Amino acid sequence: MQNEESVHLLKEHGFRNVGLTGDTRFDRVVELPKQRKQIDEVTQFVAEYPVLVAGSTWQEDEQLLKDLMLKFPKWKLILAPHEIHDTHIRAILALFPDALQFSKYVSYADERVAHAQVLIIDNIGMLSSLYGYGKMSYIGGGFGIGIHNTLEAATYGIPVIFGPKYHKFQEAKDLIEQGAGFSIQNREELYKVFTCLQDSVKREYSGKQAKCFVQQHAGATAIIMKYLYSSKLLK
Repeated sequence: MQNEESVHLLKEHGFRNVGLTGDTRFDRVVELPKQRKQIDEVTQFVAEYPVLVAGSTWQEDEQLLKDLMLKFPKWKLILAPHEIHDTHIRAILALFPDALQFSKYVSYADERVAHAQVLIIDNIGMLSSLYGYGKMSYIGGGFGIGIHNTLEAATYGIPVIFGPKYHKFQEAKDLIEQGAGFSIQNREELYKVFTCLQDSVKREYSGKQAKCFVQQHAGATAIIMKYLYSSKLLK
């Protein structure tokens, strides 16, 4: 099982052949910073600005982010929406009319790139590398059926912000407990958290807690493989 809560629950129902291994997802994400790809267009866009990376966002998230960016013009936003079909991209562009699209990046003049605040990632597969550009992260889905992957951001040692629907995700609850995750319910709370994390000491502490959390929970794969070999289930 992945956590003590699950072990206790099974034992309460009479199961005794139960072991605690942890979550193998940590073993994958802990390697992401080592495998991270540098993306020239993103590096150029970021320049020397602090960056908020927003991953797997939905419309409710994007509206909050629009309001936030208006109040923090010295920050840049890398926005990787959960859905990248034309209708959603047009809706994002309506919120951020001066945003750049990654798919059209080569057509933009250098001056426009330098002054743009928002870069929309309109493709799939880059997000796990994009978090490496961030000073903070925002994970979408928390105003819908539930938040998306928080660990891919946490492994880069940056604070993780998300909406109110996180209670089904143990790692999100743990990140909050560690001071590395922050749940918000509206634009006012997002502004409050973001303002608090403008303090570099607080932000770096939160990021360090996020990274330590991921590293401390890695190792489940090795435990499982050791069990399988010792049980002669694998040769």
